[in-house]
Amino acid sequence: MAGCGNWDQVKAFASWYEDKAKNGEVESEEYRVMETPMIPEASFSLLNEKGEIWYLCGQGQWVEISEDYHTMGTGGDFALGALEAGATEEKALKIAHKYDTMTGHLFTKEKI
Repeated sequence: MAGCGNWDQVKAFASWYEDKAKNGEVESEEYRVMETPMIPEASFSLLNEKGEIWYLCGQGQWVEISEDYHTMGTGGDFALGALEAGATEEKALKIAHKYDTMTGHLFTKEKI
């Protein structure tokens, strides 16, 4: 799971989703109709056990991501452009941080 935006909303959604997952209430086919808490100032991306990536915007709409790259947040367009131009993930994040003052500068990369 990845989240961006209002940190309180990010934490609240992560907790809500974790509870749903622990109870077996989350299925990939249900994402499009699953009721979620209101998160008007946050966005999320989820990678499920099937390898599908789902994006949830603040309006509660789930979208399955089928592109090679997916970015979110205020610097997402900068990062996406850099990725499409051949930059590594680390370089794309540095570029986003350089051109977008709201993009954080501390990043963690995990291989799954």
